[in-house]
Amino acid sequence: MLNKNLFYSFKISLFLKNETYLNYLFDISIDDAGPIKF
Repeated sequence: MLNKNLFYSFKISLFLKNETYLNYLFDISIDDAGPIKF
């Protein structure tokens, strides 16, 4: 099982490094009527 602190640290790092990419995924999730899942 993933360590939650490690998982959230990864999410934060991913967001900081790929903000545009995540925004793109978020836009896609809205267009496809499905919430983005991490």
